[in-house]
Amino acid sequence: MQLAFRLPYLRLSLQTSLAPDEARRALGAQLSDVPFYKSAGGKDFRGRVEGDRFSCARVIPYRNVFRPVVRGRLVPEAAGTRVDLLMLPPVFGAVFLSLWTLGVLAVLVGGAVAGRGHAPGASFWLLTLPISVLGIAIAGFAFGSEALEAERLLKRCLRVSPG
Repeated sequence: MQLAFRLPYLRLSLQTSLAPDEARRALGAQLSDVPFYKSAGGKDFRGRVEGDRFSCARVIPYRNVFRPVVRGRLVPEAAGTRVDLLMLPPVFGAVFLSLWTLGVLAVLVGGAVAGRGHAPGASFWLLTLPISVLGIAIAGFAFGSEALEAERLLKRCLRVSPG
């Protein structure tokens, strides 16, 4: 897997020469509609296709709370199908990162106030900047790398030509 940074929100469109029914079947062949604690049977994604919409997440052998949830829509076009994708981190991952960052900042502010007896100055706030940057970097690389791999697998599944 390639390391990539992306903000935890990605919207993109893929163009495939497959007809909508063929695209639906190709997706269905790579989606396992089983809970996370059961084997996906060698399939690349867990999720389901319902009509012209689908929702899935990549099957991985490790934990990543920022692994994107992919929501897609198949749109018929004259030369095949356009696949509109939206990738977002799971709610738990986004809430976890927000609470973790706020918690660390609260501890720093509380320590500064308790130690000095008054609100921290501008130099203190500059010291908290690396914590925010670290949180964004963790989410960006964890989400971005998984989003890149999900996009690659979906392109292969839907036979999207490079370019």
